[in-house]
Amino acid sequence: MDQEQEIGPHAGLGRLKRQSLSSAVADALAEAIREGELRPGDRILEVNMSERLGVSRATLREAVKTLAADGLLEIRDDRGAYVRKLDSDEIAAMIVMRATIESMAARLVAGRRSPSALAQIAKVAKRMEQEAKNGKSARWRQLDTVFHETIVKAADNPMLLKAWSNINVLLRLFMQRMNPAYDTSPEQVLKNHESFVEVLRSGSPDDAEALVRHIIIESGFRALQCAPPPGLNPSQNIIAHLQQKKAGS
Repeated sequence: MDQEQEIGPHAGLGRLKRQSLSSAVADALAEAIREGELRPGDRILEVNMSERLGVSRATLREAVKTLAADGLLEIRDDRGAYVRKLDSDEIAAMIVMRATIESMAARLVAGRRSPSALAQIAKVAKRMEQEAKNGKSARWRQLDTVFHETIVKAADNPMLLKAWSNINVLLRLFMQRMNPAYDTSPEQVLKNHESFVEVLRSGSPDDAEALVRHIIIESGFRALQCAPPPGLNPSQNIIAHLQQKKAGS
């Protein structure tokens, strides 16, 4: 009998085990999507995928439902599950939300000025720089996510972290679809991260929030090849302001 569907005196524990396995399958599928092994529009073939992962079709269906709820997959009636294709409006909304979350996180981090948190953020940035020099694009992508996650975690606000986590996987899809040069041209990203580290160390919450919002909005909508919504047009004033402060220090 398949252990995943065990019944009897320990049926409750069997159910917990199946849920745990379903979560592992969902993580594996999400990673395949993030790394481009499964591309937007690809169909999840139930029989093939369950055999490949060594799980029952029931477990795979639970994992698919989880990823559909997260926005990674879409379930089409009588046609199965597909990796979602993001439209421009969804991507634009995601950029705005990411800018809002990360700029507020930056504000909190700059205000707290925790030496250990700032050191950890700088450490990840340095590791990214090294991996970029080594030409390891997969590791580079992973560390970029770690860098931004480290900033949000350092804000010490669980609600911000939860909101950021909810859009992170969709963000990775966006990077694959709209900005393929990201892997081969890391110079601007490294420069942006250097600016992040500097402004967080400055201790100015206003500067940190403004700079992070500016960089995310500007780079995101540039990759999307359209203008930001009214009221969100990035301004170079924050860059000039920070340059003046740095020159005067």
